[in-house]
Amino acid sequence: MRTTLNLARVGFVGTGWPDRVQIQAFRNAGLVPQGICSGQIRNAKRIAEKHNIPEIYDSWEALICSETIDLVSIATPTWLHHKIAIAALKAGKHVVCEAPTLTVEEAKEMSEVAKAHPNQLALIDYELRYTPQRQKMHQLIDSGKLGTLISIQLNYLFDWNLDSTLFWNWENDLESGGGVLNLVGGHLLDQTRWFCGSIEKLTAQFLTVYDSRTVESSNGKKAVTGDDQVTILLQSKNGVRGILTASAVHPDKNSSGLTAMIHASEGGLMIDKNEELWQFDKNGNPQQEIIADSSRKIVPQEVQSAFAYGTYHFANELKRVLVEGEKPSPDFATFYDGLIAQKAIEAARRSAKNASWEYVE
Repeated sequence: MRTTLNLARVGFVGTGWPDRVQIQAFRNAGLVPQGICSGQIRNAKRIAEKHNIPEIYDSWEALICSETIDLVSIATPTWLHHKIAIAALKAGKHVVCEAPTLTVEEAKEMSEVAKAHPNQLALIDYELRYTPQRQKMHQLIDSGKLGTLISIQLNYLFDWNLDSTLFWNWENDLESGGGVLNLVGGHLLDQTRWFCGSIEKLTAQFLTVYDSRTVESSNGKKAVTGDDQVTILLQSKNGVRGILTASAVHPDKNSSGLTAMIHASEGGLMIDKNEELWQFDKNGNPQQEIIADSSRKIVPQEVQSAFAYGTYHFANELKRVLVEGEKPSPDFATFYDGLIAQKAIEAARRSAKNASWEYVE
């Protein structure tokens, strides 16, 4: 890592996720929200005023070249991730980038450029890795107390794309990086690898509910090419079987949520929709693991989720490294981890197209 910073000043590229969660989480951790830019300058001005961010940029190129920015957070539409991340690294900045990229080739180049800049952080924002519940789950798996891992089941079940009257946007366009597999499936694939080791092979099925959506301020419609739901069956290289389901069209609010289950020879683990961790013995008897989580009191009620909690803890890890000078956590998801997830995403798309099992390189 390069010289420890007295302050870690963050420049945000994009206004959606930063506005909802990142800016406040980073500030609470002791990082400094310093600048922001957007494809529409009025959005950047609005968010800067709302969050008291001193610097507004009319382009991401200007932001990444600023001497007052130390860390660049890229929260743009997917098709912009690759070029902004590479340019920011070459400009000498630390980088946190939302996942994924459009292609394996893009992810590979990002990983290679990161390797050429070893004194800078180059991280993928797989924030689920940092929730205390998933950290504890990871520790219990690594301890060996569960015995032999048998299976993993991860669910992301929500209804944010179920409404047929929603206007078309880039998230409906597969070529722009839209679709639920791109938007959230990478998080589930990364969690699988983090918990259970490398994915050897998988097969996938996709569902798109509406073929087209109305374009805002127009009577016209555009085709929907992004997926609304994906189900993946997989096998890890050490034999663990998995079922991953990511849905943006799940109609049952009683069963909605983000959940994780691990089954093993000596028991099991579960994170429920309320982000509580449970441990099961061989007979299926449950016991809740009581885990202190400071993010529950900090994250505003209206945006509370595992992703928001994880962002809060991730921000604290960033401060620990950038300001306090400690070594980066082994749980940091690097651009290399993003490359591996991207390979799994593309394998899933090949599988759906060919109705086959596909190996993940």
